[in-house]
Amino acid sequence: MNNLWKQHYECEIGSWPIRLEIHSLGGFRVWTTQAEDDGGIASIDDFSVTTVVAPTSEGRKVKFEGDTIAKLKQDLEKYSQFDIQQIHEIVSHFPNEDDGVA
Repeated sequence: MNNLWKQHYECEIGSWPIRLEIHSLGGFRVWTTQAEDDGGIASIDDFSVTTVVAPTSEGRKVKFEGDTIAKLKQDLEKYSQFDIQQIHEIVSHFPNEDDGVA
């Protein structure tokens, strides 16, 4: 079996483009675009370790992945611009994990 991502569904939700992919060995991915500019982060901890996250701009392609639909849904709730109804709509387009379709 090939170890790759296969496009499963494409649509627009809340004026944002959505592309859903399923991994051949299991796993789920959502591609969309960033809703707003992100100024990035630069910080130094107590041990002088510098953390830098570069700024990114609105419209940049972003992806969310999860080994399970539940994990993907959790990440979408925490990090994406989508509200809970939109997230339910997005994940509803994936096949049921119990069907072994992934």
